[in-house]
Amino acid sequence: MFKITRAAIGPVWIAVCLRSIFPVILLAWNSAVPGDESAAKDVDSRVTFYAMGDVPYVAAEDVMLPQQIAELPQDAEFVVHVGDIKGEGSPCNEAVYMKVANMLSRTVPPVFIIPGDNEWNDCVDPDPVQAWTYWRKHLRHHLLL
Repeated sequence: MFKITRAAIGPVWIAVCLRSIFPVILLAWNSAVPGDESAAKDVDSRVTFYAMGDVPYVAAEDVMLPQQIAELPQDAEFVVHVGDIKGEGSPCNEAVYMKVANMLSRTVPPVFIIPGDNEWNDCVDPDPVQAWTYWRKHLRHHLLL
């Protein structure tokens, strides 16, 4: 899990953009101009959020993710899950979506999730249309699109 503040956004800029959350980066950037030290000193202008992704893939991560959620620092204004809630090639059954929705619903700050290819586009059984139906049914209130 990554902690991102406006002051710390530079080092993770490329990694985060590659995970397709450009709108979140713009939100976190919050009109700050690089080198504007007056804005960096203004604590009220900072946006702090945490990012995670590619979890839970395996049974051990079914335990780890709820622990990470429970231990989120109190300064989190929101959390972004950048997708892939299951491993590539694993079944896209409805129970997966229900499980992750239940885990994410336990956060105190709002959670936004971006659909990953593993739980939508790469689904064969059921097909991507049915997988998207499960996604919308269980994760729509976390959806960031």
